[in-house]
Amino acid sequence: DTAAIYTFDSKISLIQPFSSSRDAVDKLYEVKSDGMTKLNDAIYLAAGELRKRPEKRRAIILLSDGQDTVSGRSAEAALRSALESNCVIYTIDMSPTGASNRFLNQGPLKFFAEKSGGQFIDTPGGAALRDAFTKIVEDLGNQYTLGYSLPEDKADGKWHFIELRIARPNLQIRTRKGYQAPKAKK
Repeated sequence: DTAAIYTFDSKISLIQPFSSSRDAVDKLYEVKSDGMTKLNDAIYLAAGELRKRPEKRRAIILLSDGQDTVSGRSAEAALRSALESNCVIYTIDMSPTGASNRFLNQGPLKFFAEKSGGQFIDTPGGAALRDAFTKIVEDLGNQYTLGYSLPEDKADGKWHFIELRIARPNLQIRTRKGYQAPKAKK
């Protein structure tokens, strides 16, 4: 597996380029938030970078309080970019426990996770953050991919809802709610 690390506040910065190293670069421990937040722009950029990668399984792990104050892109545009890049988004809520706007700010984090087929994790940080990463790594290691071939008459450029049902009651499934069909070439 390979991963890159970006930080975002009023600017988006590459901390570590794609690497298979499990050791975090020293600069990661010096990260501090500064200024406003470009949450949607960060997801859009990460999805674009992942789109260039050869790996078939792609995930964005987003640590944030859920606030976006200065992005040039909407949450919908960021999600669309992630879906077009075949990215699953895992979100980890980093807002302080007891913050008055915590539950309101969780909305965007839940939105990205649910719509992309990822998972929202509510954590106060510290050891719980380590547990959150362990949970995500286990989840990524225990996924199955189902394929679907689009009938030619459905290449209409529209959103199509999908529903996946399973026969075994003790399994948990998490899927995207649908897909954006490509436009038919004339």
